[in-house]
Amino acid sequence: MATRNPFAVNPYTENRTILLPEIRSRFRIVSIVKPEIDQIFRIKCFEHNLKNSNVIAEKISLLYETARLYL
Repeated sequence: MATRNPFAVNPYTENRTILLPEIRSRFRIVSIVKPEIDQIFRIKCFEHNLKNSNVIAEKISLLYETARLYL
């Protein structure tokens, strides 16, 4: 198991060295969140001044999800 995360402890290695604070300060913790596709489509439709932007965004979202499942 290989990792580039300096804060992760690899249980498969015997030498568990702790990195120096100077090296650890150069890394930052990042979290990844799944984007809300429905909200993005609603905002984009509203930006383009479409009438019934919520309804159109729901239909585009449904089309996107269907295409994502089949591709």
